[in-house]
Formats: sequence, structure tokens, C-alpha cells
Amino acid sequence: PISVLIYFDFGCPACRACSFKALDLTQRFPAQVHVVFKHWPLDAECNPSSPTIHAGACRAALAGQAAALAGRSRAALRRIFQITDFYPHVLRGLATDFQVAPDRWKELLASAEVKRLVDRDIAEGNSMRFNQVPMVYVNGRNIDPQRLVQRVERLIGR
Repeated sequence: PISVLIYFDFGCPACRACSFKALDLTQRFPAQVHVVFKHWPLDAECNPSSPTIHAGACRAALAGQAAALAGRSRAALRRIFQITDFYPHVLRGLATDFQVAPDRWKELLASAEVKRLVDRDIAEGNSMRFNQVPMVYVNGRNIDPQRLVQRVERLIGR
């Protein structure tokens, strides 16, 4: 199997394009491509290594992680990338989109576990000393996000 790791920010248009390409690859090659998404928001609210370029991206990362814990990670990825302003009331309203009971969604958004998982991704990215997203790794090797599809297709032999 081919392993793809993407560090991303929900407010980043390049991250959106790259993430959608990765999701398409998993649909085209479900047995051969495994993608892991990790949060690295360009928002000083939760990421001490970044200036705030995308205000609210930390809140969006928490919503994305909450959705993952609710078993809705792929739907969340696509839906949250459609949002342009990460206001708390907008993110709280995603419970319906993700088919999660509103009380459960509110609990997930505020949970220490969700925050811990987002903080872990950020710390991991910071330890790798990068300062932009998307950062893409295929089988452990950093690649240009623009070359993701070509790289994976080449590894598969297409």
C-alpha cells in the first residue's frame, strides 16, 4: 500500500485542492492508497509556530477532529473546506451535516481529547520545522503537493 500523509489547514485553498485530490486517489485506488490527514492550522490561537493567516482555523481543526471521533472524518473534510468563516456558531451547526446528535456534537467540540489530538498534530508538525501547508509525504518522502496524483499513479504503475 501507498501511504500519504498530509498536514493541512481548513482555511488554506491549496490544502483544500490537495486534500480533495488525496480523497479522489483513495476512491480510485482503495486497496492501494491510505491517506492520513493531520492538522497544522495557520492560526496562532493554537499553533505557536504560525502567525494567524487563517483566523478561526484552530476552531475548524477542532471541528474536523470532533467529526473524526464521531466517525465522520471524510464528510467533515469536504464540508469544513466549504466554510469560509469559522465562526463558533457555524461550526456548532455542523452536527446536522454530520448526523451527530447536537448534544454529542457540542460535547465533542469541547472535549479535552479532541484538543489533545489537534495539539499532537501541531506539535508533530512543529517538530518537523515546516512553516507552510500543505505538507505532503508519500511513503515517508516529502513531495510537492502539486505532484501528489502523478507520484501516486507512478508508484501504482499507471
